[in-house]
Amino acid sequence: MIARVHLKLSLLLVLTGLFVSLPLMAADDVDKLSAQLVKLRGEVDDLTTELSLSREEHKQQMKYLYLQQSDLKSQKAKQKSSIERLQVTLKKHQQKVNDFGADSKQLQPILLNSITQIERYIRMGLPYKLEDRLHTLRELKAQINSQVITAQKAANILWSIVEDEISLSKENGLFKQVVEINGEEYLASVARVGMMLMYFKTSDGVYGKADKKSGQWTYVVLNEARDKKDIDQLIDAYKKQIRMGYFELPSASIL
Repeated sequence: MIARVHLKLSLLLVLTGLFVSLPLMAADDVDKLSAQLVKLRGEVDDLTTELSLSREEHKQQMKYLYLQQSDLKSQKAKQKSSIERLQVTLKKHQQKVNDFGADSKQLQPILLNSITQIERYIRMGLPYKLEDRLHTLRELKAQINSQVITAQKAANILWSIVEDEISLSKENGLFKQVVEINGEEYLASVARVGMMLMYFKTSDGVYGKADKKSGQWTYVVLNEARDKKDIDQLIDAYKKQIRMGYFELPSASIL
């Protein structure tokens, strides 16, 4: 009888222990789940913040690209207008050449005035091989003044120079050119977008752009990793003969 009582008591203690441990185990699980939930909520908040920042950055980037596109369209229109005026002026002068005759001295001031206008146009524009282009005009001017060529021939040469300038405005590509940085000259790879934008990369890894401030063109060094990447992508595209497409480019002054 006593043994049976002891057995019942032992079973009762075991069952009681089980019932006590179950709530304890459940409480541990709840704590773990709560901790995980807090962690997940924190991660969700972080992701939400990151998403908001990304959306705002995208919005600002698209706004910047839209403004840059508008500026480029405006510049293209101005450049086209300038070229058209130059063409009209030169056609008038060429007609005067035909009217006066090939060797008339009266044509010299007309041709020299045309050269002055073209020189002004070149100096105001992008500094792409500036000295080479100006040298051609200076040489023609000297020939006209010394009368080593006829007025008719000089007019034809001048017209071909204007056609070359028009071609430059329609041309995108990769070229070699000397750029001046802080008073020193460097041979650089130059990526040109028409006659509106120009970026460079020297052989020792200096990146930059042609920029116009207060009417003067200078070569500005770019140190931001993103700017360098954009220039590298443009240069690589030109090397692969890709002339059209979407490119992100460092900001530049628009004429």
